[in-house]
Amino acid sequence: MRFPSSTNRTSRYQPVIPGIRSGWVVLLVVILGFASTPVSTAQLVEGRWQVLSEGPIADGRRHDDVVFINENEGWVVNLRGEVYGTKDGGSSWELLYSNPILGFRSTAFINDRIGFVGSLSSGRVLFQTFDGGRNWFDLTSRIKGTIPQSICGLWVVDENTIYGVGAFFGGPWFLKSTDGGVTWTSKLVGTGAKALVDVYFKNKNEGYAVGGTADVAQMLQGNAVVLRTIDGGSNWTQVHQTSHSLNVGGEWGWKISFPSELVGYVSLEYTGNNDNEPAKYLKTVDGGLTWTEHHIPGSTQVSGLQGIGFITEEIGWASGRGQTSATIDGGTTWQQISDYDPDTNPDGELDGRTNRIFVINSTLAYAVGAYTYRFDGSIPIHIAPESVPERPAQFQMDQNYPNPFQKSTTIGYTLFENVNVRITIRDILGRQVRTLLSEFQSPGTYTLTWNGRDDGGSRLANGTYLYLMDIGEHIEVKHAVLLR
Repeated sequence: MRFPSSTNRTSRYQPVIPGIRSGWVVLLVVILGFASTPVSTAQLVEGRWQVLSEGPIADGRRHDDVVFINENEGWVVNLRGEVYGTKDGGSSWELLYSNPILGFRSTAFINDRIGFVGSLSSGRVLFQTFDGGRNWFDLTSRIKGTIPQSICGLWVVDENTIYGVGAFFGGPWFLKSTDGGVTWTSKLVGTGAKALVDVYFKNKNEGYAVGGTADVAQMLQGNAVVLRTIDGGSNWTQVHQTSHSLNVGGEWGWKISFPSELVGYVSLEYTGNNDNEPAKYLKTVDGGLTWTEHHIPGSTQVSGLQGIGFITEEIGWASGRGQTSATIDGGTTWQQISDYDPDTNPDGELDGRTNRIFVINSTLAYAVGAYTYRFDGSIPIHIAPESVPERPAQFQMDQNYPNPFQKSTTIGYTLFENVNVRITIRDILGRQVRTLLSEFQSPGTYTLTWNGRDDGGSRLANGTYLYLMDIGEHIEVKHAVLLR
């Protein structure tokens, strides 16, 4: 079975795919019944996710974004300041650029030469390439208006129109260029949002941005929001705000996927999900005017979701915080799938660090997490059911002591698996003032000492600060009070 060819709004600068109309989809639903035993998505649809054997590996971390301008030419970026490129649909990749002091979070390309990346690096948040990714130029100084703390999402509408948003830890910034990136404007959106993460535009005028009502100063303990504009971002309205469960400290929108003009999905990330609340997502069936909230039974990771992508209105995947789930009926039912691991499960599909799923059409998509993947809907394959082991907690972060403190304070944490650990200090406005740690670590118990100084060695003013621990699959935030 091959899906009908059409268009897709999940991808950037791409046309839209309607939903599957083949009776085979209904037949598969009846036969499979979504049994309680997790299975590979190969049993759900014809085709499967395959790891790209020559693709870049994140080495215990993850890749943050992937974009393709056609079926063959694409780029991958990550927080290590790396840019990889392929010209043959992922069969081979080249490391085009690397600068470890830059944290690349998002990317979008106009054509095979001109592209952009958004960064989490303070003061250096927007870059452009003119040679397909080999050289990058800092555009931050071209931004008119308040400079975002970071740019988490980028979207290219056409060769002239590019949009961006940020940051996930605070500040609902919206960026816009209407001259192909020569000049940029930036403004704080507001409308109840205090953080923005991803952006998607149907055309030059109508677009959507997702984020949350709380920033790190509020421990991210707010609700998710969906914002809409019909005038190219000049004005925004809030079309949905979630109401999070009492079992969850807070939630916010992370990624957007529109498989058609009318149907769209948004993944939600959690903080403080200590009672295993099932993962949550939003869905619209009227083009984004209204949204409904849904849970994914069986997906109970502490941080909810990140990556989400649908190749049609019905068939899609949600992942990113430790577990991947699949649906073939638009989210009416979901099933957890067995993650890919080169050593323990080479037949698995996707991995729990998946942060972006980029759809080309109804039979072709790409995804990035710990590895790079390609979905090929033309390959028939059947795999026996495989159980998905329950993932243990990945880390535990302790409250600093003493707290309040004057000269120094100790931050303790325990890791239960090999992960890349990043611990930063931010002020009450969410601005990063110190990087305490950014390295790959093995399981064990660790302590760090913070002396109340910034990265330049200057003593910080007394007040409340936030220390944020991010391992790529989970974020934890706690308060520390500095006294002189």
